Amino acid sequence: MRIISGMAGGLSIDVPRSVTRPTTDKVRQAIFSMLGEMVPGARVIDLFAGSGALGLEALSRGAETCLFVDEQRQACDVIRRNLGRVRLEGGEVRCGMVNRVLADLKKGQQGAFDIVFADPPYQHERTAQNWAQLSLDNPDLAELLSPDGALILEYGAGTSLQVDSSRWLMVKEKEYGGTKVCWLKKSGLDAHH
Repeated sequence: MRIISGMAGGLSIDVPRSVTRPTTDKVRQAIFSMLGEMVPGARVIDLFAGSGALGLEALSRGAETCLFVDEQRQACDVIRRNLGRVRLEGGEVRCGMVNRVLADLKKGQQGAFDIVFADPPYQHERTAQNWAQLSLDNPDLAELLSPDGALILEYGAGTSLQVDSSRWLMVKEKEYGGTKVCWLKKSGLDAHH
């Protein structure tokens, strides 16, 4: 696997051997074409980061910072190794359950992220939970996204998603093989803002 474009374009990165399912080059290319000028200077968080490919791609294309979050120690080690290899500034890795890390960030008033990548497991071994839906329903996620920020959510093409319109606005949704990618922004109807 490699970084497609930007300062580290063409450099290869490792993928953890565990249960990650890395986003294909085609899907990553489509995501970054959609985001375009939002990436340079952005504060990014890459949830369920796996190899860190999405966040690394964002840093390569000029994002200011990227916080990589994954609950698997092996994935976190791989991301750290990849960050060292591509020599991009601004990357930080936090190992832990995504919802717990989001709650901690909110408590610490970490400030808002401009781009949130969430590529949760399509099907978890222990539970058949719809992780994409759980991510979308997490109030901390909406609060950590800047007012004009983008949430890029990947999920299985067979999964249906209930979008709470008081919190989220669907900008775009596309299907690539077995993967759906949707771009959401905050609806602005949320009472907290």
